[in-house]
Amino acid sequence: MYLASISETLADILLAKIGKPGAFFKNSASIEEGKKEDDAQKAIEGRTDIGPTQKQQLVQARRGQGIFKSNVRLNEKQCRVTGIEDLRLLIASHIKPWADSSDKEKLDGCNGLLLSPHVDRLFDRGLISFEDNGAMLVSSKLDPAILRRWGIDASTNVGSFKVEQCAYLEFHRSKIFKK
Repeated sequence: MYLASISETLADILLAKIGKPGAFFKNSASIEEGKKEDDAQKAIEGRTDIGPTQKQQLVQARRGQGIFKSNVRLNEKQCRVTGIEDLRLLIASHIKPWADSSDKEKLDGCNGLLLSPHVDRLFDRGLISFEDNGAMLVSSKLDPAILRRWGIDASTNVGSFKVEQCAYLEFHRSKIFKK
């Protein structure tokens, strides 16, 4: 069977046979991120101040789906960095992070960019950001070799942003971006 799931115990046995401890392959950051996602979803589902429809919209927006992605698509047609247009391959990424946003901001299409997954990761981690005029900012904490390997030109200008997006980008530059 190809790509079948196995138990963690069996995985540890197999990894021991090839001389690699299971911890070698486990990514604690990914486990922690998954827990944060689960906690965020439970927090939304447990809210009593909003109805079931808004809960569903917020959960879907948290995952980059539903109304948020549709709202982002009103402003963005492709990944600003890679030019990829296939929406199946793009993430509707919040500019002002979900945790810092009001319910309105969580669904606001101007608080989002369509990004290729690797670009989204850099943006979410504050390793890249953008000036209002579209100039890409690259963190000094990012190894330039990563951009080269991914074919990203650090001097890229991704095009200017709408005024409404610029307010969110200012937040990203001041609070998220790691200069």
